Amino acid sequence: MQLMDGWRLVLTFDYIEEARTVKHKLESEQIDVILKDEFETGADNFESNDINIIKLLVSEKDFHRATLILQSEGYLKKGLSVKNVGLRTYFENFTARIPIIGNWVFELRAIISISILIAIIAVPTILATKPTLSEKLTSQGWCIDSFAYKGDKYHTNTLGLKIVIKNGCTETFHFLNDGRLNLPGFDSNSVLAKWKLVNDKVVIFDSDTLSHIYDGDYFLILSPTSIVLKSTSTTLKGHPNRSNFFYQKEFLLQN
Repeated sequence: MQLMDGWRLVLTFDYIEEARTVKHKLESEQIDVILKDEFETGADNFESNDINIIKLLVSEKDFHRATLILQSEGYLKKGLSVKNVGLRTYFENFTARIPIIGNWVFELRAIISISILIAIIAVPTILATKPTLSEKLTSQGWCIDSFAYKGDKYHTNTLGLKIVIKNGCTETFHFLNDGRLNLPGFDSNSVLAKWKLVNDKVVIFDSDTLSHIYDGDYFLILSPTSIVLKSTSTTLKGHPNRSNFFYQKEFLLQN
């Protein structure tokens, strides 16, 4: 129900007799009062179990004085709603004071307010649980799709013990949490290097072999299904290794 222009909601009640008592008190203080839904509830409320929300409205100019009077009489607590009504009353009174939506029907105000509240709670939670770039790199191994050095494509072939399962891959690389990086060889054992993130770039350094190929600053393009590492001389493309457990076993056996 939309509030009337120039009038503000002060309290809501479940029972008409209580609403009329408060109305008479305010009118004795020369404050004009309107009870919305008064006649929908029924005159003889004490003999009826029906409950209908009755809204007590006062004019804009009398709102502050009416609030002080009701606080002194114990019907209002500072910052809260009427003493013996529930969450709906407090919520209705609170949202009625919000600019723009304050005069809208209660149901619409409630939907918008709850949606905003959910967003306020959800957004920080989502951001807090969102994995960092480093976590995305280290959470799984990566299968190599292609390798290029100075514009020419090469096929990697890492020697040593390999464990391959269905849907797995033979040529892989892996970022470890301790700053180590396992890279493929070329008819040789895997290359052990170090890595770090600097301004969202991957810096590879201290490669134990093939440092002229691997060491450098790499632009990183990362998606849920692919990874691209590109330096001034080397480009490495890959996709997530779904058999990550077996890959790590292979890595530990080799190193």
